[in-house]
Parts: sequence; C-alpha cells; structure tokens
Amino acid sequence: MGIEAQGNHFAAAVLQLRGYDSGLDRHALEELDVRRVMVKDILSEITHGSVHFHDVAEDQIALLFAFGPEDPEGRTAYLAELIRRIGDTIQARLNLATSFGIGSIHENLLNISRSYEEARRALEYLLWRSQSGVMRFDESPKESSGYYYPADLELRMSNLVKAGEEAAVTALLEELHRINFEERRLSVPMLRLFMNEMWGTVVKLLPQVGMDEGRALEQIKPFSGDMASYDGLQSNYRSLASVYRQVCGFVSEHKKSQNVRSLEDIVELLHEAFPQADLCLDSVADRMNISKGYLSQFFKEQTGVNFSDYLEDLRMSKAKELLAKTNLPVYEIAERVGYSSSNTFCRAFKRINGISTSEFRRSKAI
Repeated sequence: MGIEAQGNHFAAAVLQLRGYDSGLDRHALEELDVRRVMVKDILSEITHGSVHFHDVAEDQIALLFAFGPEDPEGRTAYLAELIRRIGDTIQARLNLATSFGIGSIHENLLNISRSYEEARRALEYLLWRSQSGVMRFDESPKESSGYYYPADLELRMSNLVKAGEEAAVTALLEELHRINFEERRLSVPMLRLFMNEMWGTVVKLLPQVGMDEGRALEQIKPFSGDMASYDGLQSNYRSLASVYRQVCGFVSEHKKSQNVRSLEDIVELLHEAFPQADLCLDSVADRMNISKGYLSQFFKEQTGVNFSDYLEDLRMSKAKELLAKTNLPVYEIAERVGYSSSNTFCRAFKRINGISTSEFRRSKAI
C-alpha cells in the first residue's frame, strides 16, 4: 500500500462510531460517509499525519500507531492519552459517541495483525456491554477455562507456515506455549485437546504445501510417550514445534528450487528474445504469467541487478560484438539488438559506454 511505518514498535486500535447499532439504511449510510470523512480530518489534525487509518466497516476505522525506541515506559500512557483526545474531539465537534478497542504494543511489523485482533476483541467486549469509551486488550476479561487457539490465529499460523516464515512461526509457537502452558494453567486433558488441534493444523497443511502425506506423517509423528503429565506434554509440545519448523523448511527449500527454475526461464527468455524491440518488463511479465511488480522485485532479489539494466546490458554486449566483428551499418545493428531506431541506440550506447559507436568501432579496428 506504499505505507512507510516509522518505528520499531506498533499498536493497532479500532474506532467504532456509535449510534448506528439499529441498522444501516440508505440515509444512515450516506450520513456515515460524511461523518467518516470528518472523523478522518480530526484524526489527521490531532495526530499530525503520524497515524495510518483505514476503513474496516461502514462505522469502524482501524488505526495503526508506530513508536520509536525512545521512552518505552511512556508508550502506553501516550497512546491512551492520544486516543482519549481523539474521542473527546469527535464528541465535541460532531456530537458523536465513540468506542475504541486498543491492542497491545508489539515489536516488529509481523505482530501488527496480532495487535489488531486484540483491539478487535477489546472493542467487541465494549460493544457487548453497550459501552462507549476506551478498552485496552489487557484490561478486557480473559477466559481461562479453555485453551487458546482461535480460528483467526490458526489461519495466521497456516499462512506463515505456507510462506516458509520459520522465525515468525517459532515466535507464534512460543506465544501459544506461554498462554496455554503458563498463563492459563490448563488441565492435562485440556492441554491434550489444544495440542491435538495444533497437530490437526499440520495435517491440513501437508497437502497444501505439497509434502507427501503418508511419508511425512510417518517421519514427523510428534506425539509419543507420556501424554498424561505436564512434563510429558511439554516434551511433546517441543516435538510439535519441531514439526512446524520442518514444514517451514520444506516450503523454503521448495520455494528456492522454484525460484531457481523461474529465474532460469526468465533469463533464457531474455537471451532468446532481446532482439525484439517490444521486449520489456511488461511483455516478459505477460509471457511468464506474473505481475510486472512481482517480476521486477523477484529479478532484483535473485540477480542483484534491475531488470531493465540487465536487458540493456545484454543488448549492449551483443551490439559491441557486432560493431567489433562485422561491417554492418549501425542502423542494422540497432535493429538486431532490439532498438526501434538507430538514434535511440546511439544515445544509449554513448550513455553506457562513454564513447560513440563509430569511436568504439575505430578503437577495435586498431
């Protein structure tokens, strides 16, 4: 989206515009459209453009706050005060009540989704109680009778594994361990249910990432030995975490081999088709059936060279060979290496090589 989040700690909040609980007819939707614009103006004014915001429903706006490394103790107080000012200003100017759910402040961008889900749950509690005001996630009641592995977190875990993000998966596994083994003090049967559900996530992931299910299940069965004590469950959880890392490793290796094949196909296409004047980032992306943005980023990551620079260098290498070894006129060489006109070719040649085509040809003839 082009957002540059300045900072290394992040928190999300969800702003609910109150008074529309009875439904949204056409009149209410039109009114909400106007009020959202006015609310965003207030947000920009109070935060001086330092907070990113985005509509998540007709009457809800998500806010993203970024914090630098300074004053870690004051972040929570600053955030609470800023949101209080936003709510008070909206009330004073628009006569509109608000509710805010605030997620915890987390380090690194990967945890923004976690903070957002916390903010959403805190807001849901406020709305369930029909309350305005502000609710931080750490202030909301916690259910401790069951294990913690909600559907949205399972989806996040699955997406991270399928992306091969081993570090993020490990961090999430550690968080789940802390919540379920330490904070909630679950019974042994409840912990077994929790771990069985997590094992079910792995089983569902295997066909999605292309692992052979039969062989994989034999190789990475995690549960063995004692499942009737906390020590045994701890040991089996470590085995389960190892399984998740194995799947991440498989995905990463598979992506690497796919990347190698994809790069080989792109380079082969460039070497075969560079004499075509219409060959460019867009046309290669079309032939490879990928977006030009992805192709540009992928090519730079894999080769360390921009796509356009690589293609231009390829054309220039062939041009220098033809200038040095043949007596072909410049306009024909330009055509053979993919330039639509000799003027364009000559300007590009001098820009890149520092001398004209005629000077280059004379130097090679000596």
